[in-house]
Amino acid sequence: MDRITELKSVYISAIGMSLGIPYSLDNLLSKNISSRQINFLKRNGYRYYLEADQSIRRMIDDALRNILNNQEHRQISHVIVSSVTLPNSKSFSSLASHLVANPELSKSHVICNTVYGCANLVSSLILAGQIISNSPKTEVLCLNIDLSSRSDPRVVGDCVHSDAAVAFLVSAHADNSPFQVLATGSTYCLNRNHRFRQHKECISSLLSTFSIHKEKMNQVSVITPNYPKPFVNTLIHSAGLKCEVELPTRGSYGHCYANDPFLNLISSDKNPLALVLAVSDFSFHTSIIRALRTKSC
Repeated sequence: MDRITELKSVYISAIGMSLGIPYSLDNLLSKNISSRQINFLKRNGYRYYLEADQSIRRMIDDALRNILNNQEHRQISHVIVSSVTLPNSKSFSSLASHLVANPELSKSHVICNTVYGCANLVSSLILAGQIISNSPKTEVLCLNIDLSSRSDPRVVGDCVHSDAAVAFLVSAHADNSPFQVLATGSTYCLNRNHRFRQHKECISSLLSTFSIHKEKMNQVSVITPNYPKPFVNTLIHSAGLKCEVELPTRGSYGHCYANDPFLNLISSDKNPLALVLAVSDFSFHTSIIRALRTKSC
C-alpha cells in the first residue's frame, strides 16, 4: 500500500556536507581496476569519484559545523543517523555517543535508520517530516555518512562508490529555509517482480496530490541517486515518466550512496519543483520539494 503524506509546514532549514577528495576515474588503475572497467564507468556517466582523507567523525563534524554554529535552534529533539557502510551496531553506538557529546545535541534522541540502502536519507526526511508535523516546535537533524572502506572495492558492478557526509535540519519554520517539503510517499514490496509497478502507482498518487500531470513533468526536476545510466532509465521508464533526470553531480562526485539526492538537489537550478526518488531492494521513497531561495550550504 502506498503511504502518501501531504505536509503543510515542513522545511529543510539548513544543509551541510563534507566531501572526499575528487580523483579522476583513471586513478583507479592504481587500485587494480582495469581500463575496460573504467571505460564502462565513463559510459555510465561517471568521471570522478571522492575519497575521504579524514575519519568518519571528522567528516561528520565538518558537515554539522555550519548547521550547528549558524542557527538559532529552537529544540533539536531527534537526530536521525543513517549509513550503508558503517559495519555494525557498535559503530552506530560510538557515533551516537559522539553526536550527543555536542552541547547542541545533548538532549536529542538518536535514531539509526539503516535498512533502506541508497534510499536511507530520503526515508530519514520522510520520518523527520512526520515528527515535525506532530511536534512543530521541534527540529530534527538528519545525517548520512558513507565511506567505502579500504578493504571494500571502490567499484561495484557498474558503479563507482564515493565518500561523503550530508546533514540537514528539518523544521516547521520557513524563515531563510532553502527548501519546503510539500509531500512524501513510500511503498514496500518484497516481490521484486512487482516493485516497479508499485513505484509507478506511488509516483502517480504523489503527483495527483498536487495536480501535476505527467505531460507537465518538464516543469519538475526529477532527481535520483547517482545510479548508472541504464538503471536510472529503467527506473524512470517503469514509473511511466517521460522526462530527463537531473543528476548534476553524477559525473563529478560518483555514487555517494544515500547522499546523492540531496547533493543533486543543492546543485539543481532547472525548476523550482523537484521530484526526488530513491529505491532499495524492497522499498521506494519519494518526495516533492520546492526550492524557496538561492541554494547554498
